[in-house]
Amino acid sequence: MTTRRDILRGMGMGAAAVATGVGVQRRAEAAHMAAYAQRNHKAASPWWLLSPLRAGTAVGKGWTLASLSGIDQGATVAELRHRDGRVARVHICARRGQAVGPAATRHFDLVLMDGRNGAGATDEDLGRVLQGLARRVRFNERRHHDDMGAVAALMPHDEREFRFGGARLG
Repeated sequence: MTTRRDILRGMGMGAAAVATGVGVQRRAEAAHMAAYAQRNHKAASPWWLLSPLRAGTAVGKGWTLASLSGIDQGATVAELRHRDGRVARVHICARRGQAVGPAATRHFDLVLMDGRNGAGATDEDLGRVLQGLARRVRFNERRHHDDMGAVAALMPHDEREFRFGGARLG
């Protein structure tokens, strides 16, 4: 569990990185750390993460990207709909350390919120779709690294659970 001291230490390192212009990764980390001061910050939907995908785009294996929420409670939620009526809610969160969800990038975790709490395997077709979304996000986070401040309000999944309660995040 992250302590207040860890957060403050991270904020200090992030601020120092920005002040010295250490590079893209450090600026992105500093932007994420600055968000700790704004836990309830809400922001518009960061569609640039999934670009060129948009609402209604087929993403494979019978799944379509239905929507992408604004940033709220530390995540943006991509809703996927399958042609058979299933719905998958994928929370895109900040990544800190080990990957949490079935797909991840350097800066983001894609966490499938299906009530299983990580128990059991993810449906293989859905897992492949999530891996494809992660490849798209990975490409865009490198291409649009200057836009990382727009997603500074994202939080790591475990901190979201601690702060907001896992049941409220679903």
